[in-house]
Amino acid sequence: MKHAFENINCLSIHPFPVFFNRRRISTYPYSLNQKGLTLIEMLVVMGLIGIICAIAVPNIPVMLRSYRLRAAANELASTLQFARLTAISQNANSVLAFDMANQTYSVFSDNGEGGGTLNDGVQTGSEPTLKTVSIRNGYNREVSLQTPSFGLTTTFNSQGICTLSGTMTLQNSVGSTAQIVLSSGGSIKILYP
Repeated sequence: MKHAFENINCLSIHPFPVFFNRRRISTYPYSLNQKGLTLIEMLVVMGLIGIICAIAVPNIPVMLRSYRLRAAANELASTLQFARLTAISQNANSVLAFDMANQTYSVFSDNGEGGGTLNDGVQTGSEPTLKTVSIRNGYNREVSLQTPSFGLTTTFNSQGICTLSGTMTLQNSVGSTAQIVLSSGGSIKILYP
C-alpha cells in the first residue's frame, strides 16, 4: 500500500495545499470536526458580560462615597496625630481648630511667636499655621464635618496630652458616618458603622 506522501506528484496536482488526516487526504485547511466557538456562543458570552457589568456599575458611586468618607476620616486622624507629635517635638502647645462654616480645620503652634499670647488656645500674633485641610474641597463636596463634641478647638501640650477629648463625626452625602474618638491621653481611634 502506497502512502500519499510518497507520491511526489500528488502535491502538484491540487491547487490548495494537501493536509493529511488519519482517514483521508483533505484539501481544506480546516477539518470539519474541528472544535471552536460559533458566533452565537460568542454573542451569548458577550451578553452575559454586559449584564454583569450593568449590575456592577451602579455600585461604583456608592463605593466612591464610602472611600471618600474613609479617606477624610483617616486624614483627620492623621492631622490629630500630627498636632500631637508637633507639640511633643517643639515642646510647645499645638492647637487643632475647626472652622465649621468653611468646613476646614487647621493646626497651629500656640507658642506666643510674633507678639501672640503663649498657650492661650487662640492663634494670635504670627503664631505659625502648620497645616490646613479643607474637607469641602478635598472630598468633592461629598463629606461634611459635624461640630465636635468638645467644641471648636482642642490643644495638645508638650507631653502629647490633649486638654479636651471627645468625638468628631464625618458624614457623607448618603448619611453614612465615621467617628474619630480622641481620648484625653491623646490616643486616636476611627470608628466606622
